[in-house]
Amino acid sequence: MKIEHSYQASFSKAFIEISKRTFKNFLRNKTLFINRLFVKIFTALLTCLLYFRTNDVYDKSGGLFFICINMFLVSIAGLVLTFPAERTLFLKEYSSHLYGVGSYFLGRTTIETPFFLIAPAIFSVIVYWICGFNDSDPSRFFIFVLINIGVFLIGVTFGLLIGSLASDPKVAMGLTPVFINYCVSHFIL
Repeated sequence: MKIEHSYQASFSKAFIEISKRTFKNFLRNKTLFINRLFVKIFTALLTCLLYFRTNDVYDKSGGLFFICINMFLVSIAGLVLTFPAERTLFLKEYSSHLYGVGSYFLGRTTIETPFFLIAPAIFSVIVYWICGFNDSDPSRFFIFVLINIGVFLIGVTFGLLIGSLASDPKVAMGLTPVFINYCVSHFIL
């Protein structure tokens, strides 16, 4: 049995319109992006203070662990309240058959992803050189940046998951520690 969904807009039209709306919302909230960038730079400098020019293998391992956990937690905290704030608008438009879930999330993600790549890249550039992770092989720097971006995007995914599971921002904030404890405990083990 095939279930067909008919929406008022085609996938591509809905994708383009949602992308435009997301970009306009981003331009309206420049301070949010600047704040997130400032938090990343501040966290990078704090990390540099903790792990400045470490030479010991255990210190470097601890620094890398701290950086991965930090990337994951900061990205979750930044997005867990995003979808609950837009949930009523999305549900209203979805129930009116304006567009589907796929076009909504793909349109949003397409616009937000470049901005999600900037913050961990800046963090990585600052931390890698000051903490002394650099060595003679330049490819390791790019691997470090890619791993940080990957961990950040995984945290973004979890943040969107938690935010979409909760109907209320308070519930989303309540679910966040449960997911974080689960993820971190399995990451450590």
